[in-house]
Amino acid sequence: MALPLFQTIQRYAPWVVLGVVALMGVIGIVAFYLALRPCVVEVKPGQIVRYEVSKKIFADASEGDEEALLREERSTVSLIMLSADGLSAMLVAPPGARRPDLRFVELKRTGQVLLRSGETSLSHGPKVGYFDFNLMSLPPGLDQAWDAEVHYGYPPSSKRSHSTHIRRTHNGSIPRFRWRLPAIEWVDQTPPELVAVDGQRYVQMQDLVMTYGFDTSRGLWDSARLRFRAGVETPEGLLRHRVEVSLKLREVELLTGEQLREARQAVNRIDRIQSLMASGNVTEARSRIADESRSRIPEITHLLERWRADVNAQAGPGDFLIQVATISEQRSEALRWHIIAEGYPAVVLRKKGALAVVYAGPFAEKRSSALADIRRRLHRDYWHNNTFWVQVPWHD
Repeated sequence: MALPLFQTIQRYAPWVVLGVVALMGVIGIVAFYLALRPCVVEVKPGQIVRYEVSKKIFADASEGDEEALLREERSTVSLIMLSADGLSAMLVAPPGARRPDLRFVELKRTGQVLLRSGETSLSHGPKVGYFDFNLMSLPPGLDQAWDAEVHYGYPPSSKRSHSTHIRRTHNGSIPRFRWRLPAIEWVDQTPPELVAVDGQRYVQMQDLVMTYGFDTSRGLWDSARLRFRAGVETPEGLLRHRVEVSLKLREVELLTGEQLREARQAVNRIDRIQSLMASGNVTEARSRIADESRSRIPEITHLLERWRADVNAQAGPGDFLIQVATISEQRSEALRWHIIAEGYPAVVLRKKGALAVVYAGPFAEKRSSALADIRRRLHRDYWHNNTFWVQVPWHD
């Protein structure tokens, strides 16, 4: 009985070995194909790509000491692809109390994300805190290393373009890349309480290292990490921190044709509201906000709800407010709408006589980042010592 079985195995063994070899060859060819797929952004109208951006700030410790985590913040970025030519809407939900922001961008197959102004694209893209999608430059072909010009939206315009050498550190279906810059330095304008010398301060970003991966099967960036050491001039000297910003792809959703049409209409209406607010036409902007309905896209619905909440904000007992200015009653409404246009709720409380106090808020809790952001966004006329936190008193 054993002999016929052995003879059968001998008869078919070459074919089994041949089959295994052929299968391994097919797997190798597929792996080789995936490893050599070009890195090209796939623009698919109706696709929503959701990313999470995490920022960690560490105390700059001495050599050998452990760096303490000072602050960690998370924000989300939603890219809504509207048309095949790359026109997209970028919705950024920042950390803290500020309202999400909508910007039109052009998404290029070569990996650039450029801000749109009307019908034209600008030479730079939107920044998400310290992060910028344009830092993730893609290879022109299957290059393992190449020289590139990266455009970084965080520094001032004169410091945004930088030449760097990019290396491919890993091949496969999600190739990874790496580049570094020694330093970016500039002199920045600053609020009076942070003034170091003549209303200006020195800012530096040292030892920038950028690593990122690209999912060739999806045609999208998969993940990234930006690390650098930050230095800011203060009256006490140069304040140093280590900063780490991470990007991670969380979800990809594809809208139906009807949902895509609704999304195009909704983002156009929101963009119109933002334009009206920026131009000071608050009457029409308020009317459009009141008329807006809910959307089937959660990010758009959330943004519309925030607009309504910020416009109709009222302060209650226990709420925290940021006192911005005590000015004439005639000017108070203009300042309130200016604060709303910058992304925060605002209220006006009348005082005796012709004066009024304008506040940003209400907020559920005090955050130093909100106070610093308000000071940075508002005009210098309101950067006086009266920009501070107050709490609405409780009533028995």
